[in-house]
Amino acid sequence: MDVLASLCDRGDAVMFAGAGISKRQPARAPIWNEMQAGFTEALHARLVAMQWPTDVLDDVEMLTQHRFRPEVFWDVVQRVASLDCVEAA
Repeated sequence: MDVLASLCDRGDAVMFAGAGISKRQPARAPIWNEMQAGFTEALHARLVAMQWPTDVLDDVEMLTQHRFRPEVFWDVVQRVASLDCVEAA
């Protein structure tokens, strides 16, 4: 640990971290799949409450069944629902 601290102090250290590093304490942040599932469930519930058509609800449900990359996920969400619904979810 002293070597690592020394390298950091000198500015000679670069950290490469993989997905999920914030999953452990102290952050305990959700990973992308968990965030995607939670958001999709909230959006689906909001659209049901607003009585959106079944085909739109089916598209939102499809989002929960596939693990899209973030940029693809948000593109699909924006095509399926209005931005007002997305902001509210």
